[in-house]
Amino acid sequence: MAYDPDINSVFYSYLVLGGDACTTVFFDAETTGLSGNAELLQIGAVGSTSFSCCLYPDKGIPDRVSEITHIRAVDGLLYCEGKPVISGNHEEGLCAFIDYLKSFKKVILEGHNVQFDARMVLAAVNHCNTLEDFGAVVAGFSDTLPLLKKVLPGRKSNAQSKLVEEVLKDFSNSGHNSHIDALNLKKIVERYL
Repeated sequence: MAYDPDINSVFYSYLVLGGDACTTVFFDAETTGLSGNAELLQIGAVGSTSFSCCLYPDKGIPDRVSEITHIRAVDGLLYCEGKPVISGNHEEGLCAFIDYLKSFKKVILEGHNVQFDARMVLAAVNHCNTLEDFGAVVAGFSDTLPLLKKVLPGRKSNAQSKLVEEVLKDFSNSGHNSHIDALNLKKIVERYL
């Protein structure tokens, strides 16, 4: 699932041109790496309700990624923090995500340093031939990073994990669980923006 700049421009133009009122849904994605051929592992989203979905990768999970995300693939099953989790293939997971988003009618997906996650989601949506359905509900993406840099100036790090520790005073997790990351981002934004 390689990055396609044409897909990105379509969704950024929706953000500019879309005239409908939109609901903000905070989201985060975990992937099998940072390269263009990485796959989605988990999507988490939080609006007035929550969504979390694990996606079984076609190409496996590198050990380094498993160390960071605590997600492992063993004998056709996904494990998160040592516990088996229900997972689907990418098409099933993305269709479930789109169905969740439809409950809001039209949304802006808001993430922290969102560019990578947006590219990964768009590439997966395109690969699974669900781009039209996704575009019918997602007006675009918004990035909290530049906004939070303005309201919290002078910070050494604006990484979301550092914001969670220092702003929310939550030291219980190090991030890399997309549902928890989306929920924490919503808390930070509601506090400062």
